Amino acid sequence: MSCMRQTDGPLKDPNALLRPYLERKMMVNGDLYTDLDGLKVVAVKEVHPE
Repeated sequence: MSCMRQTDGPLKDPNALLRPYLERKMMVNGDLYTDLDGLKVVAVKEVHPE
């Protein structure tokens, strides 16, 4: 028995309409926090296009 699932068509990028915006260079200002387990979290304060 196969675990593969058939699709109705080719995979589609859910971000296709946003891709040009998402791939632009941005300058992000914020704070970087690290918890006791080493997980890093960024608190974003400002975002500016370059």
